Amino acid sequence: MDRLVRTTLSVPTELLEATDRALQQGHARSRNEFVAIALRHELAAQKRVEIDSAFSAMAGDNEYHIFNLKPTVNFGVILAH
Repeated sequence: MDRLVRTTLSVPTELLEATDRALQQGHARSRNEFVAIALRHELAAQKRVEIDSAFSAMAGDNEYHIFNLKPTVNFGVILAH
């Protein structure tokens, strides 16, 4: 288990009420657990955006495409023989 650090958060009332409803529905055991889950989800989403952005940059990189196409073309030539 990760080491826990105590902190204080200020959140809008409606967000806290929605969190409490989610707890009543069994989505987490406590506010602490719910916030930790939400933070993990948000950090994972940000990481996906970062990765997608890196791949997006590759889409317009002709050198990248040429470099990665050569092994495919050569492999196709080998299979044709």
